[in-house]
Amino acid sequence: MYKSSQFAYVVAIGLFIGISGTVLYLGTSKQDIKPTFTTTPTSNTPTVVNPPPEEKKEPEAKKPLPTSALLEVPFYPQAPFGRWDAIHKETCEEASLLMVYTYKKKEPVMELEALDRKLINFVEWQTLSGYGYDVTVKELRDAARSYLGFDGAEIIKNPTAEQIEQEIVDGNPVIVPAAGRLLPNPYFTPPGPRYHMLVVIGYDSDEFITNDPGTRRGEHFRYQKNDLLNAIHDYTAGDITTGSRNILVYH
Repeated sequence: MYKSSQFAYVVAIGLFIGISGTVLYLGTSKQDIKPTFTTTPTSNTPTVVNPPPEEKKEPEAKKPLPTSALLEVPFYPQAPFGRWDAIHKETCEEASLLMVYTYKKKEPVMELEALDRKLINFVEWQTLSGYGYDVTVKELRDAARSYLGFDGAEIIKNPTAEQIEQEIVDGNPVIVPAAGRLLPNPYFTPPGPRYHMLVVIGYDSDEFITNDPGTRRGEHFRYQKNDLLNAIHDYTAGDITTGSRNILVYH
């Protein structure tokens, strides 16, 4: 009887505790239960991802020039009929320009009579326009633009043999002003022209091939490269060998 009463007492206490815990739980407000979050701090600074460095490209190797080249530029002598009067002694610039003009513009090659009229008219126009008989490559360029409507010229200063050869390979004949008496041309009447102009149309390993209007034998006339380079001097009223080393190229 004592044990049964003890057992009933223990059970009653357990029930009391269980009921009390339930009441306490149910009496707790939902607002009192605050969830806890774990956050990772963030930064307002954007993340920069550097692109991988670009591979450096090696410059393309310059293609070697061919050992020889020749342009089919028509030949115009400055004295078409061999009359070396006051006008024709000074028409090397105009004849050189007309050779290049005919080639670049793909014009029909002029017969000697038409060429002679063209040279005379060109010189007369230059005189009326204030040019002298002798002109620099710059003056020739300007006259070509005004008289022929021929443009696209470049004046190259202090040219090298390789630069001239490159122009030939690119299809551009080269107009060269020169101290005429430095040119070893046996067909010039001694002592040769003080100032001269001609057209380089080709080259090989040793020589430049020219159309030299100063002689009727000037078609494909050859000069040693150093001889021609040493003779390059633009027009000046003083010592011609002090003239600038310029050439004229039409692209």
